[in-house]
Amino acid sequence: MVIEPSNSTFNLLMEHINEIESYNGGDQGYLNEIFTWWHRIPRDMNFLKHFWIGDEEQKKQMKTRLFGAEPPILYVLHYLGVKPWLCFRDYDCNWNVDFFQEFASDVAHARWWKVLIKFE
Repeated sequence: MVIEPSNSTFNLLMEHINEIESYNGGDQGYLNEIFTWWHRIPRDMNFLKHFWIGDEEQKKQMKTRLFGAEPPILYVLHYLGVKPWLCFRDYDCNWNVDFFQEFASDVAHARWWKVLIKFE
């Protein structure tokens, strides 16, 4: 996922990284341990990159606009399927496997790389 926390939130996360254990060994488990109220935050703060089977075209277009909005509308975007850092930069490799195509979005993929490049 892409998260750009404020300096104070970043410091909070880093201060406790050696004290608090992720219940699943990953970033989501760690964040859930830090932010116990996470499930109550608004949808734009915790959005999944997923196109549900049966989503009509209008809903798919709306999600695509959210993924690529400038300035960004979504604060947290969870990447499902094959993660963008495991793919090439130019396209979402979830397109390569039928089973993962519901997670494919070149626009959301580009968002990951755009944010990453700011920190390189």
